[in-house]
Amino acid sequence: MFYMFVIRPVLHRVNGMDEVNRSVAVEFRSVIKTSVTILVITGVILAASRLTSQSISLVYVVILGIKISLAVYMFYLAWLTKARRDELKNIPVTNLGRIRQCLTSTYAILALGVIVFGLSDLLTLLVEKNLEYR
Repeated sequence: MFYMFVIRPVLHRVNGMDEVNRSVAVEFRSVIKTSVTILVITGVILAASRLTSQSISLVYVVILGIKISLAVYMFYLAWLTKARRDELKNIPVTNLGRIRQCLTSTYAILALGVIVFGLSDLLTLLVEKNLEYR
């Protein structure tokens, strides 16, 4: 979020900073890849641990499924955006084109990330509440 809302707008306003912009993007990309890898590995371990415990409910499993589905879609959008950046800029300006652009933009990825993060908090709350009643 910091990169999207702070660094990227500043770098686009400054003229003649193309090399700096590329360097910052490369550095952020490596940090993001490392962070995402760690989050996925720890998420898989946590999900496996919780799914094998006796203290989860069907609601937990359903919400976890929704969270995983949204996260997979978010990763797909990130890959799609990177792989087809030029093609996505040339989407026709029709209602369908605008909808497609909204659903595949970096802001859609950000919104999905916020939703996935909120679902993580909800899952933690469900586990804690279920442990309180036992």
